[in-house]
Amino acid sequence: MLLSATLIVKNEAAHLARCLDSVRGVVDEVVVVDTGSTDDTVPVAEQLGARVVRHVWTDDFAAARNVALDAARGEWILHLDADEALTPESAQALRGLVETCSADGLLVTMHHFTQPEALTDHFESEEVRIFRNKPAHRFELNLHTQILPSIQRAGGTVAPSPLRIAHYGYLSTQAQGSDRLRRNLELLRAEAERRPDDAYSWIKLGLTQQSLGLDAEAEQTLLHVWQDLEIEQVNLDVLQQSLTALAAIAERRADFVGARHYARLGLELPGAPRLAPALRLIGANAALQIGVQRTVDVLTRAHRGPESLADLRGRLPQARAALADAVEGFGALAGDGALRGEHRANLRDRWHVSRAQLDLCDRLMAKSCGAPVADEAAPEPAAAITIRRPATLGAVRGLPWGGLWPFFETWSHAIGRTNPGAQLVIFGADLDAETQAEISRHATLVPFAPATQSVNVQRYDLYLEWIANHPEVDGFLLTDVRDVIFQGDPFARPLPAPLLLPLEDPLLRLGSENNNAEWLRALYGRERWAELAGHPIACSGTVLGTREAIVAYLNAMRAELWAQATAGRLAGLDQGAHNALFRTGRLPGARAVANGERVFTVGSMFREDLRVDAQDQVLTAAGRVPEVVHQYDRHPHLIDAILRALTCHVSPSA
Repeated sequence: MLLSATLIVKNEAAHLARCLDSVRGVVDEVVVVDTGSTDDTVPVAEQLGARVVRHVWTDDFAAARNVALDAARGEWILHLDADEALTPESAQALRGLVETCSADGLLVTMHHFTQPEALTDHFESEEVRIFRNKPAHRFELNLHTQILPSIQRAGGTVAPSPLRIAHYGYLSTQAQGSDRLRRNLELLRAEAERRPDDAYSWIKLGLTQQSLGLDAEAEQTLLHVWQDLEIEQVNLDVLQQSLTALAAIAERRADFVGARHYARLGLELPGAPRLAPALRLIGANAALQIGVQRTVDVLTRAHRGPESLADLRGRLPQARAALADAVEGFGALAGDGALRGEHRANLRDRWHVSRAQLDLCDRLMAKSCGAPVADEAAPEPAAAITIRRPATLGAVRGLPWGGLWPFFETWSHAIGRTNPGAQLVIFGADLDAETQAEISRHATLVPFAPATQSVNVQRYDLYLEWIANHPEVDGFLLTDVRDVIFQGDPFARPLPAPLLLPLEDPLLRLGSENNNAEWLRALYGRERWAELAGHPIACSGTVLGTREAIVAYLNAMRAELWAQATAGRLAGLDQGAHNALFRTGRLPGARAVANGERVFTVGSMFREDLRVDAQDQVLTAAGRVPEVVHQYDRHPHLIDAILRALTCHVSPSA
């Protein structure tokens, strides 16, 4: 008899037919060792022609498998599990291979199907599943059994083969259930105690601990393997599993340096590719987190501390190296055709995020060396549009007067006193009596009832209604209120275009500034965001233009925000729509205005770039006085200067 198939089973009636049908006509006999089934496993096996041997379960898989070997009569053994099947091509080739084989065992490629959430629909491994039936060839280990060590001790050899076995067990939600894992844990602890120097047993113990969420124990177990045990005889695939587990544990506790280290070690192992996507994903995620954290640390310290960006320059190369690794890693994963399509789409998104952060880091490095940061907005050309009767429109909800008065006092001083035709109109809701009275003293207050949208969205409807009833106004500034002050009249100079869209800090882009990236992705999805990610940020908090251009802008914004169903969603989505409309050419007559030309948006800028003159006026880096300063409240020294300037011509209680 040439070939015997052997299995051990318990309650496998649902799977047994697929397994045994795959070897029908290929093997000369099938030996099934039943370890206590309570379903129809035994009658199903017998109906399919198997010889059933009953065995009392002793918590030892190797012992049960060896019972099957003792009962087998063939010269060769094909060992299978019930949730496996020999592929049709392998079934045709198997007998011919063993008849001519001079080795004592054959390596078989295991094709493991995975659940839908996995990166790939399958992974592969190599195992000795076909071997000569000799008394010296016996399985070892009580759980993750092995036949190879006994073959090698007997002086035997194994050879590669084209044979394949399909494994369906991971498709079952029961495959790694907590009850089974806890049972395995006890068996593996006992095995590790019996074999204290066996690295394989300790790795399997650590992997099971990790699967049960016992991260601290798993890490201790796996580090013991790498630090204290001999690993030369352990299969590379198993070693890679251990490093993947260590990387995942480090990632879960936000130790991204550790996660990146273990991922690199795993990817450096020769000839062990099956977990490469998982390792590359952990490594790329960790590299992105490291790069972002180090970049943000530099930004934060330069913004808040006494150190300048030049002082912090030495911290940026490491951040850049990490971000470059993230770009490379996510790029390789996104282009890996073996990964499921939905995962590749997510990975492309992370690749774009990494590229945007790398671009920001490069800009920071250039700026730290004194190089100017490029701005897409050219200097204003010769202006041709004169605005004589402008209106400044803003909306406020629920804010106290104490946080608003610099806006009104500076508008009155810079615009109201110099242009009798100018109007200030504020739409207000949920305001206390003092705030209503003070706003009414400085401006026209138009009460409104709050809607489901944020005030930043609702204001477009409010503005359109007011404009329709005031045909005398020929130009508008649409502005935030709480964080804006005026140092001059933005309409004192003619406009170079019908619609001016002030830009923010040229250091940032739509892809690298987290809030803007989130708003764009929330509105349009990651593909559209990726298309827009490289553009500088146009701020929706300050927009100015002619009557016709502003009406067209408001209608476009209103239609876009309603089309995207923004009710009840994130505040800030108006800025996402603002940038998308501009960058896709849907705002006729619009022109980007460099930061500091008329409007100076300073929220993300460095203290060293924000100067104040002897009159406590805020200056741009070029030394000019911008007419409007936006987001000044993020810089304490600017707040101090603005309050000092205000006290020169007005008291908040006046």
